Amino acid sequence: MPLTNASLLSENRRTRFIVENSPIKLQIARVWPWLGVDGSGNMYARKNAQLTPTPVNTGCSNVAETADTLASITFPVVDFVVRKQICFTDADRYHLPNNPDEDEYLVALAELIYGYFAWLDGTPGTGGLRDYIAAARIVDMGGGALTFPCLNLAYNFVVSNNGRPTVIVSSSRELRTYEQLCRDNGFAPPQMPWQWYNPSLGRMEESLVTQFNGTPWLINGCMAGEASPKPSNQRIYFMVLGDDGGEGTTRGVTGIVPQHLISWPFVKRVTNGTHTFDVGQTLPVRDMWVSFPSGLAIGSQGAISMIQNFEPLVEDCNGAELAMEAGATSAKSKSKRSK
Repeated sequence: MPLTNASLLSENRRTRFIVENSPIKLQIARVWPWLGVDGSGNMYARKNAQLTPTPVNTGCSNVAETADTLASITFPVVDFVVRKQICFTDADRYHLPNNPDEDEYLVALAELIYGYFAWLDGTPGTGGLRDYIAAARIVDMGGGALTFPCLNLAYNFVVSNNGRPTVIVSSSRELRTYEQLCRDNGFAPPQMPWQWYNPSLGRMEESLVTQFNGTPWLINGCMAGEASPKPSNQRIYFMVLGDDGGEGTTRGVTGIVPQHLISWPFVKRVTNGTHTFDVGQTLPVRDMWVSFPSGLAIGSQGAISMIQNFEPLVEDCNGAELAMEAGATSAKSKSKRSK
């Protein structure tokens, strides 16, 4: 459907673009790496079995031959597409101060980015992260409470980059659960320096972000756990981000886009008028399609692990807990007076 209330775009010259009242937290998007690929995907040749350390050779003794068995895996580029319609009348009347075409294009970009980061945590079988994490690198809490030993185990399941994940990713709910776990154990959630954008100054500034084992913990607000308190939707990812193409153990997790779109991965197509063939009429609208061909690639399975299926923090902030505490305090006071 065409944009409704398009006249609002011409109400105030000091209002630019369409502002989201409820933007989604996507801290991870700022540091998510992108890799340009040729064709329809990215392929890695992998050595799945662990390499065997070479023993000492003594006195020109026989050396056994070792044979390598390789496997290949291809990560496909998938399509995210948004369609917007702009009524010809709106486009003609309300070009200033805000162009409906431009505003709808910016909204489409936001929806595509949200769609991509929701897909990363999506249902297995759709090509997201969970399709490629080795089963041996998943810690399943079975619906129980999150614990430091299990967090540490999942963290140490990342063995690429010499066992140093570069980022931890979850929704806000899992992060709050971890922070409360810290407080319940008698210390404030540890933090580390991080750069954040300061809108009032229009620049990046040094600040702090929650960390675990010295690795920054960033939010992907499009994950399923953000809206759902079900244990089965709680997941925390530990990742080595980036792929330097080197010969070492630094082949981590990246986003992928076609090589010719690496500088700007969004493709905009516009047609004027939508014809309804069964009635022989044309709808006077401008149809805009914006596509985002993209995907993900994981060079080594040792670059990603996960802890899942744990009880999230219960946040009763409606006063019920306070009322219970007040009732308990009142009961104690009455008991003292009766004595």
